[in-house]
Amino acid sequence: MNYVEINSDTIAYWQKFCNQSLDLLTKYKIFIDSYVLEFFSEDLWNKVPVQWRTALSQLSPQQLATILQPPGAVPINDRLLASVLPLSFLAFRAAAFSCSLPRTAVQSVQPFLQYLTRCKESNFTCPNQQTPAAQSCCAGGCADSCSCARHNAGGCADSCSCARHNVGGCADSCSCARHNAGGCADSCSCARHNAAENAVSPPPRGPAPPAVIMGLRPAWPSDHPGQALWQAPQQELRKGSGHHTLLSHVFRRHLKPKKQHEVARHALVAAMAARATRCQVTADIGGGCGHLARLMAYGYNMEVVCVDREQEFVKGARKFDAQLEQSVKKLQRRMPPGHSLHLPAGPRHAACLLRPGLLPQHFVQTVVNPRGASVMSPTDVPTSQGTAPSCGGGVCRNEHTTFGLTGLHTCGDLAPVMLRLFLNCPQCSYVVSVACCYMKLSLVPHRGDACTAGAVATSTNALLREGKVWDNTADSNSQINAQFEKSSGVLGDGGGAVEEYGYPMSQHCGGHPAHDLSYAARELACHALEAYTERLGEGADNLKVHCYRAALEHLLVRHYPQHRRAGLRPVRHAHSKAFCEYARSAVSALDGGRIQLPEEEVQSLETEEMLARWHEVIVFYSLRLLLAPVIETVILLDRCFFLYENGVDCVLVPAFDPKLSPRNMILLATKRPR
Repeated sequence: MNYVEINSDTIAYWQKFCNQSLDLLTKYKIFIDSYVLEFFSEDLWNKVPVQWRTALSQLSPQQLATILQPPGAVPINDRLLASVLPLSFLAFRAAAFSCSLPRTAVQSVQPFLQYLTRCKESNFTCPNQQTPAAQSCCAGGCADSCSCARHNAGGCADSCSCARHNVGGCADSCSCARHNAGGCADSCSCARHNAAENAVSPPPRGPAPPAVIMGLRPAWPSDHPGQALWQAPQQELRKGSGHHTLLSHVFRRHLKPKKQHEVARHALVAAMAARATRCQVTADIGGGCGHLARLMAYGYNMEVVCVDREQEFVKGARKFDAQLEQSVKKLQRRMPPGHSLHLPAGPRHAACLLRPGLLPQHFVQTVVNPRGASVMSPTDVPTSQGTAPSCGGGVCRNEHTTFGLTGLHTCGDLAPVMLRLFLNCPQCSYVVSVACCYMKLSLVPHRGDACTAGAVATSTNALLREGKVWDNTADSNSQINAQFEKSSGVLGDGGGAVEEYGYPMSQHCGGHPAHDLSYAARELACHALEAYTERLGEGADNLKVHCYRAALEHLLVRHYPQHRRAGLRPVRHAHSKAFCEYARSAVSALDGGRIQLPEEEVQSLETEEMLARWHEVIVFYSLRLLLAPVIETVILLDRCFFLYENGVDCVLVPAFDPKLSPRNMILLATKRPR
């Protein structure tokens, strides 16, 4: 199996797997806690075992690339097979791959589909059906006692009058085979069928023109996800332009090939989750300019609110929405008589900052169910210390609206905030999360006690276990929020609410004596192993840029120690420049341009000797990269364990091609009773 599913049958295996990963990282902290830029200033080469240095320094870049390839991959350089490498190094390499999650992208949505199917088989219950005040369930009109088979178990009787079933306009007596059983006659005029196919209404005779059908087409339809096969990027993206071959032009605009690849797959998973959980609204967290939100809204006919902290991104998203709608209007004018193209409602947009500690009822009030109509400014969604402002841009619903959360490459603590909001909020049905920027995660303070982090996780998670997470009544909601607001001083001896940290989140990882991950380690977890392997295999000249930066760091620390590890100005095509030219350009913006390195040292014999050791630098960098997936494995499993400890099973799947998108893991979780 090339993905992870966390449930009662597998939890023990994955906890042991995570423990082994942490033990490996502890053994090789010299690699994960070091920076390549300090290769010379900290004499890192002499910290590598002598036998390793002797053997690895004799390998070409292509042979180093073969070392970074996972077992079973076609070797970039077969000559490595004839090389004699130390057994201790071979054991290290094997352990690094054994303690990492699989990164090769799955070929279809089957892992997600199987997980969602098991959720249905576990009798998933719509939270709003438990509420007397919620007379209408889901999208409008189904009574609490509804016996609609599709509503409850994924199929529908021909005479169903469930409003969600008929949300696209299907008559009560609809016998559309695709609507009811997964297939549809060509002549079907079921509006829901057409909504799933981007709401193209065919004329009475003859099919609609292909150009019209493709006008708002997502890469894969969500009503037949089992038939969605994901191709390799070579087939999925066109040569030359890089455009996605299955995605309509209106969804490709303003997107690079990498982003098209990510958005197309992520949107399908989110659409599947929304359908499976009968979710009414999907909140795209950290949505930026709304590319994912647009595909979900216009392509999959989902009700979406796009949330981002930057007001400029929100303005840009609205501008792009208008451009898409204008393109559709132009397409309509070119359509032959008798054809019509229905444009689903676009996404709504809200500018706000979500921080650790936000209260779920405030998120619902300000984003999902806004009370006011004012234009929202970039402000915080309040935490337990704040109050809820009136904001516009959300989706106006009643207080029992069910919603889901999705986030594509949410930065730092934003992914943990999403997971906690998913657990804390009874109305939240699912979460689809792809994380990045692990170095920006907040950490549980180290107080000399190996169990400190575990204690923090225990205290914050206890609120979830004690609260009636599945009951959405007003009484239970206020009870949970009251518990949340009264949770002060659990760990500390002072006031204030319990801190919510980005890592570790789970009791399991927090209780491990070696759970600490330094900033350097978390930053390393964000590096692109597969892309660097390709560069090594090509023997690219730009590999020497690491050595340039390390030599420059050595000179900076000697003359300006206050600028150790300083961020320097990027230098384009640095490998093609002389080192003295590179050094001047790199420090030109440092300290207001007042940094002047002695020219005699920049061009000294010592500097030339450092630059001649570029191969040693890339060997050290390659050793670090072998452990990058191990670090990411620990962080992602920690989140899975956190969900499991709070009563939610989940699945973690490599969905993107790692060469295009190094952070390629999608975490999917839906609420269901165990």
